[in-house]
Amino acid sequence: MKTRILAILALLGLMGSAHALRVLEQPERPFELPLSALTLPKNTSGSVTLRECNNCGLSTRRFMDGAKFLVDGREMRYDDFLKIANDLRSNSQTSDSIPANVFVDIATDKITRVAIHRPRH
Repeated sequence: MKTRILAILALLGLMGSAHALRVLEQPERPFELPLSALTLPKNTSGSVTLRECNNCGLSTRRFMDGAKFLVDGREMRYDDFLKIANDLRSNSQTSDSIPANVFVDIATDKITRVAIHRPRH
């Protein structure tokens, strides 16, 4: 009986110590900046200019093929996204307070998506 209990405890110990190795990779590097600090091109073949941090210089990046453009979580075509971004940017009172999120692929250093979140009234 004592052997059976020890065997069961040993099995439980083995089951509890089973570990799965999982390596988490970060495929993108996110940046959040005011919409006013983001310069968007006329089309997706152009370059985006942004300042990654307050003390950083300007950097220029291109869009990755298939880059996504979102406003309030809704994906849209680039020309519609650009029109909304320009409309929001034309209002100097809100342009600095509207966050823009830019996601850059770490391997290629190209932009994979850009998101804008309009303020709720």
